[in-house]
Amino acid sequence: MRKTFFLLSILGIISFGIIHGCKDQVALQGPSNISPAMSQVRVKCSQDQLSTTKTQDIKGVNNRKVQIEGQICLSGVTTTVTGSANILFIVDRSNSMQFADPTSNGSTNCGRYRAIKKVISATVGSDSTRDISGALITFGSKAEVVSSWKPLNKLSYSDVCGIYGDKNGGTNFEDSFEKAQKLFQGKKGTNIVYFITDGAPEQHKLSDPNANDWQGGAAAGRIAMRNLKNTVSGIIINAVYLKDPMLSKPGFYGGNDVPTVSESKQYLEEIVGNPSNVKLADNADDLVTKIGTFETIPAGTFSSESDLNAYVTVNGSRTSVKIEELEYKSEGVYNYTLAATPLQGVKDKVVENTFVVKGKGSNGETSTSKVIVNFTRTN
Repeated sequence: MRKTFFLLSILGIISFGIIHGCKDQVALQGPSNISPAMSQVRVKCSQDQLSTTKTQDIKGVNNRKVQIEGQICLSGVTTTVTGSANILFIVDRSNSMQFADPTSNGSTNCGRYRAIKKVISATVGSDSTRDISGALITFGSKAEVVSSWKPLNKLSYSDVCGIYGDKNGGTNFEDSFEKAQKLFQGKKGTNIVYFITDGAPEQHKLSDPNANDWQGGAAAGRIAMRNLKNTVSGIIINAVYLKDPMLSKPGFYGGNDVPTVSESKQYLEEIVGNPSNVKLADNADDLVTKIGTFETIPAGTFSSESDLNAYVTVNGSRTSVKIEELEYKSEGVYNYTLAATPLQGVKDKVVENTFVVKGKGSNGETSTSKVIVNFTRTN
């Protein structure tokens, strides 16, 4: 999904409407003429457009300036990856998984195994030359790194089925996210996590291994996730919550403070930060289906202003324009501001001033926003 719009602020009395959709629709509410007032035009792109062009007629005195503000965006799915990507699977093997995803230890028919296989197949496909690494963490009352980084199509994940048993049968998000943070240290490119669980965390570093501490576990998981996201810039977290059928049986886990399915999903949405990146699966087969609904390679990123190139072209002559600010807005969406630039024109003649902002994201996509100002000098 991609949403793009550009905001063109110009010195002149022009009153423009807001554009809904794309296809170069511009709603004008008044003519352009001379005035020191500030006017705006908003442009919005439809889905799957990496390039947008808008044209606007402007009249004004000599040295009239224009400022471009707006958004430049990258889409969610690409067929090739020119930059690197690192995909980490974090998989629950707590005791309750024997009900949510039943199988015997060592088997490869569980939903968790099939879900990982589906992600790898969709991401790598038949192209083994793509620079994509994979790693695996499994967890119960504590987490373990089962496999450190290696080519994604070489990742071994047969250990995800089954449960740990009584000695490690709890659910500890904190340890999982802390180990993930360490794994991502020094990794360049697009960083992605697939997190599979059937419960809320009742264990953490300071908890009694023989007791449930839902509030403490949730708080510790929240902090560890925040640290992970703050440390690994632009990380994408995809989570699937697999329903535990035993939660429908009152008192099965003891006590009245056991989080419900709804509460557990809401907690995941909170710590992930984007509800659309959290899916609810009814059973093991549905887990395989739901994990396939995430984008194979998520939206690319721009790391800094240096990833973008801005310029204005007049009569074949190109002049660089300074990007004053580039700010991350949301996944795949970045706000930018260009320095105010004098328009070039000839008295009573139309001169085309073409402003271009162009950049290449970490997912290999090139995105371009272009505003053509047909400037007519009036003095």
